Amino acid sequence: MSGGLTARRRLGGARGLSIALALTALAPGGVAAALGPTPRAPATVGYAARAPGAAAGSAAIATEPCAAGTLLVTRVPFVIDMTRCDPRSILLKGPSGLGVMVPPDGSSVEASVLGGRGMQSLVVDVDLTEKRVTVSGDEPGGPWDALPTTLDDPTGGRAHAPLPPPPAPSAASSRERSAAAPISPCRDAAYRSDGAPLPSKGRRRPVLKWWYYPGWGPVAYLNARQRKRAFLRGTRIAVRGQNNCRLGRVSIRQVYKGSTWRPPGVLRSGACGRADGRNVRGWMRFRPGETMLGLTCKWFRRGKMVEGDIALNASGARWATSKKRCRADAYDAVGVAAHETLHHLGLAHVKGARHRKLTMFPAIDTCEFHWRTLGLGDFLGLKRLYGRR
Repeated sequence: MSGGLTARRRLGGARGLSIALALTALAPGGVAAALGPTPRAPATVGYAARAPGAAAGSAAIATEPCAAGTLLVTRVPFVIDMTRCDPRSILLKGPSGLGVMVPPDGSSVEASVLGGRGMQSLVVDVDLTEKRVTVSGDEPGGPWDALPTTLDDPTGGRAHAPLPPPPAPSAASSRERSAAAPISPCRDAAYRSDGAPLPSKGRRRPVLKWWYYPGWGPVAYLNARQRKRAFLRGTRIAVRGQNNCRLGRVSIRQVYKGSTWRPPGVLRSGACGRADGRNVRGWMRFRPGETMLGLTCKWFRRGKMVEGDIALNASGARWATSKKRCRADAYDAVGVAAHETLHHLGLAHVKGARHRKLTMFPAIDTCEFHWRTLGLGDFLGLKRLYGRR
């Protein structure tokens, strides 16, 4: 859930059909118009125009007062002046509908989503000292673009995703096939991080303490035992940095605290709600028609993680835990849980179709199980944040 996303389904026997992106309709003047308004709908205010004199491409600045209800930001990056508009405790939504409840205590929050949204992530950074809120995130668009990923280099600099050698001169069709071919996961060093890792005390290894939320009602194709084991296995894969590249392990320890009936801080509308001090992950029944596979919500303060909650879609997706028994319309619950846990640990999505063998690629097909082992880039991202043992 760090975060354009596409979950590709098999539909009518065809693979690679993108789930439709949920887009927000905007009325003239920048005020968001709700589709099919219902009685007593919350008031909404939309911001779209750049501040007078602002350079093209710079962050816009809110010049309208906040209103009770939902605040819609129609472009990112965006800066809200808290002396004119204090959005704390208000549901803030980005250009494609991905939303977060702005924490009232001044914490910052990030939503990372897999499937069914036009944005990969939405970050709301609250700065009480400067009295401003900065809204950022990945703009709407699919993950199948050819743009290179900008990476955090382990040496502290910036680098671009390594690409395989160019194809030898031959027919145009041969060159096209080579350009579209994915990089081997053990050769692909691409990764991105959001810079907010788990906190650690002194030289001790960081510890991920988490609770499991079983949810209520059925989950397509999975029984209660399989649902729980999917999170246990997916979390273990991520914290160990499990891989087939002979890269060793990552220096993270996890503590499973058991089951809880307190749900993750996620709203049924598919937005991040309020933090409660617990790292909870489990199954949520989202509103009808919600096609996301998973959502990760992270709260952080002064660059350190405060809480991370994960929700997999129990009502709008079908799941599998075994490749042999995978049905044509099901997704690997273990792999998706591992992907969302990597978001919790501080990794963000990598862009570009050539990186689709990495666990942090923002799309997965039905009955694909390669997310259960991390690629080189996934491991390097964890190594930079936590070290290796």
